[in-house]
Amino acid sequence: MADEPTQEQIKEFWERCGWEIQTREIKDASGQVCHPISSWFGGVETASPDIDLNSLFKYAVPKAREDLFEDAFIRKMWGWMELVLDGDDPALALLWSLWQVKEEQNG
Repeated sequence: MADEPTQEQIKEFWERCGWEIQTREIKDASGQVCHPISSWFGGVETASPDIDLNSLFKYAVPKAREDLFEDAFIRKMWGWMELVLDGDDPALALLWSLWQVKEEQNG
C-alpha cells in the first residue's frame, strides 16, 4: 500500500504543480508589522488543495501532461491504474505516480 506523504512532501508536491506560499504583512497604525499572513496561492484559490482525486486531477494531472510526452504520460497513468487495481488508495497511488514523474524530470 502507498505510504502517506509527510507535510513537507505535500508542500513540495504542490509547489512542483505551480502552487506557492505568499506572505503578506498587516501593519498597525504606526507602520510596524503586527501580523504576517502566509497562505497558499494557486491562481484563484488561497489554500493548498487536499490530496484527493478531485484536486489531483484538477491541478496535478494537467501539469504532468504538459510536462511529459504523450506516451510517457500514458505509461504513468497505466502504472497508477495498476496500483489501484492492487488495492492501493487511489489518491495516494496517483500522488506517488505524479511524484515519480517530477523526480524523473529533475533527474
